[in-house]
Order: sequence, then structure tokens, then C-alpha cells
Amino acid sequence: MKHILTLTALVFATSCFGQGECDLTYDGNGDGVVGSADLIDLLAEVGTCIDSVFVQCGDPILFDDHLYSTVSIADRCWFAENLRTRVYSNGDPISTVSGDDEWQDYPAEGRVSVYGDGNDCLQYSPEIDACDTLQSLPEYGRLYNWYAAADYRNACPTGWHVPSDQEWMELELTLGVSESEAFNTGWRGTNQGEQLKAESGWVANQWLDGNGTDDFGFTALPGGMRYAQGSYGSAGSRGWWWSSTGSTQSAWCRRLEDDESGIWRSNTQPFNGFSIRCTQDSVEPTPNGQQSCSLAYDGNLDGAVGSADLIGLLAEFGYECPPDMEFTCGEALGYQGHDYETVEIAGRCWFAENLRTATYSNGDSLPAMNFFSDTGHVATNDVFYYQWGVAVDSRGVCPSGWQVPSVSDYESLPMPGSLVQHPYGSLLHGYVNCCELTVINNGPFGPYEFSWTRDDSSPSEAWRFLGTASSSGLGDNPKLIAATLRCIQDSE
Repeated sequence: MKHILTLTALVFATSCFGQGECDLTYDGNGDGVVGSADLIDLLAEVGTCIDSVFVQCGDPILFDDHLYSTVSIADRCWFAENLRTRVYSNGDPISTVSGDDEWQDYPAEGRVSVYGDGNDCLQYSPEIDACDTLQSLPEYGRLYNWYAAADYRNACPTGWHVPSDQEWMELELTLGVSESEAFNTGWRGTNQGEQLKAESGWVANQWLDGNGTDDFGFTALPGGMRYAQGSYGSAGSRGWWWSSTGSTQSAWCRRLEDDESGIWRSNTQPFNGFSIRCTQDSVEPTPNGQQSCSLAYDGNLDGAVGSADLIGLLAEFGYECPPDMEFTCGEALGYQGHDYETVEIAGRCWFAENLRTATYSNGDSLPAMNFFSDTGHVATNDVFYYQWGVAVDSRGVCPSGWQVPSVSDYESLPMPGSLVQHPYGSLLHGYVNCCELTVINNGPFGPYEFSWTRDDSSPSEAWRFLGTASSSGLGDNPKLIAATLRCIQDSE
């Protein structure tokens, strides 16, 4: 109780922090104010990087009570074993499901299991009984559906992430897969799969030994999969690994097999349970020569959140960025930790990129996308999709003074109609010809831009802006569908 009173006294003592330039070190959630939400988030990060600061790749990293080996390949640091965490990096639990029928239940959410933890299991391992969870967990780690792999809370440790499809291809190019093959689906390359496979643990077959050469220490093992309907199969003979790239319709993955030497690339339904490898974020050395853990509240950049950061936050506590700070359309606007490019079109100021927040403007978290309400969201590969209810929630998903555009706002755009495409991995980028409104295009239906308006057309449907490579216009779709969002500044 004494510690609580002391902390309360410190908060009140510092809450009179004077107004000045808006340069807040401890506004970790980017809402323009240092308050109780930042204090709670800082306390949640205390000590989280003490065991995960790297002097160099190859050091082990502690996450959710397991020490992971790491290896450097293609100038990137990778886990040298499969993920086995039961929590996201912020400490939220990943839903653990053992029952076969529950594995693909709605609402769609991140789920995790151990191979064999269910009613229907087949295995081919030459060394263990993979259907025994006590043996499969230490050998193969855990299996995750794609919703867990792509969740914005991050299934990997802070400073690490699930690799995108593009990052998997960069790894494959380093191993010798040709550029002409890298973007293909199916089996690609020559012996690149053998280079990644472990030297033991793979079942032998009539064509190959099954095992690999493990040239780089990646030590890929055949952890099998959990099929969408809940059964387990192929442990000992095949291994699947998720990328973070995909949608609620399908997602990209990689596969290795006992009787193949190459690497399989395809997209598949997101309810399947695959292994996950983590790769390190791009990092910069801190002043003491270590590497940053990308912590939101590591204000002094010492690689950990501790008492010095708590004191620093309390010194800023209560300070709020002045609401009348001068903003000129065309400048970047900081919101929820991201600087958004803006553009003036027909006398109105628009975001020149899609919204990518996981919270409302008051700091409340957005729920995960589900099919029993229309107020969820899903994030993949740094792109956020929202159900329509988010666009009209009274808490606001855009910054203060901004809102989701209406039908009439989109109708005011002087658009001739086309988007200029530019391929970038599995993504498409472009812009509306009339007015340089940049489009980030990750839609599951091809080279399209779908963005909600705030107007509905019926109790179950709402209007969306649709842009394709050759046309643009408005249409209505079910509110349960997830689409991107833009923001437009309020009219004066």
C-alpha cells in the first residue's frame, strides 16, 4: 500500500507539467498525451528486454520461459528453432485449442496447439512418437493458425516478427533460388530445402535420405500441421511455416518435405496450423553498443525499461500536446505512433495512405475481427483491415479533428478512375491519377483498393470506395467484411 501511495503522489506532483513544444519521449501509444494508459503500458514492459538484448546474432533469446537459439542468414537474424510461445509479445494469451471441432470455430482468432493434442493424429517421425505431446513439443514447438501469425500483438518477442512472404523470398534468394523462380508457387530451386533441413529427424524414403545438410544452422524439422478441421498429420515427413502475408481468405506459407530438395511456396486457408519462425527487426545500436529492443517506453535507449524510464514518464505525466498546434495539409501528421502523409484534394485534406491503428482515438483497443459483430479488425504485413462498425464508432478511429470519409466526400474527388500499379512482392501500390492519393493495396481479391465510407446503405451493408487498375467508384458490401480506412480532416 505504501508503494501505491508513493506512486500516486508522484503522479499528482508531476501532473502540472507545463505546456510547450509537443516532443514527448514517453507518449508510447502516440495519442498526444502522457497519461495513465502510458503508465500502465510502461509497467507492462518493465524488464522485458533484459534477457533479449543482443550483442550479436547467435546469442540465445528468452521468450515466454524458453531460451531460443538464433542464427544469422542473409544478414538477418532468425530463430534456429520453431516458436513455442503461448502468449503474444504484450503478454496476452494466444487461445489454446485441443478439441478438433473448436480449431476452426468463429470468431476467427489466433489459436495455438501442440502436435497430437486432439483426437485424430498420424505421424511418421523416425525418432519420436509425435502424437505424444510430451515428445512433440520439445522437438517441433507449437502450431499456430495464420490469425496468430498475423496478429498485431506479435507472436514473436519484442524486436522480432513473423517473416513476411518477401522476407522468406530474400532468404531463398540468398540460398540460391533464382529471381525468376522466387515469385513462383509450388516447388522452386534445386537443393535449397536440403540446406535448411536438419541433419536428422526426417523420415527416409525411396528417393532421398529425407534429412538435410543444415548448411546455415536453420535446423528445419518436420513438425507436421494441424488441418483446418482439427486433425494432425505429416509430422516426421513434412514441415510448414507461416509468413505474415495474407488475408482472411488465404495466406502465404512455406513447406519442406522428406522426398523433395526444393522449397514449396503457396497460399492456403488461414485456419491451418503451421510452425512459425521469428526473424529480428531491423535494429540500430544503442549508445552503449547494444541493439535496441524496439520498446515503446525505452526512453533512454539502454535496451530495457526500468526505474529511469518510470521517472522520465512521471516527469512528463499529464502533459498533452496542444490541440491548436499548427498543421498544414501536405505535412505528415503523427497519430498512434505513425506519421501519416497527407494531401489536399478539392479543398479538403486527406490521409495519403491507409489507416493502420489498432486502437480508437481514446486509446481503447480494437477487438479482433469476428463474424458475430461488425466492429473488429485484422492486421497483416503492416496493413490493417476494419469492419464497418469501427468507422462509425463514437470513440473515433481517426485523429481528433478527422473522420472517416462519407460517400459525398469520395464523390467530390475529381477522379478519372484508374490506379497505376506497381508490383512489390505480393503487394500492389498505386495512386489515383487526379490527386496523388497514394493507395496501399493488399486486398484478398486482387489489385483492388477497398475503403469504407462512414455511410451505410442498409442495416447489414455499407458503402465502400472501390478502386481497380482501370476504374473507381462506390459500391455497398456487408458490414462484416474487413476493408481499409482513410481519414479526412473535418470541414471548417
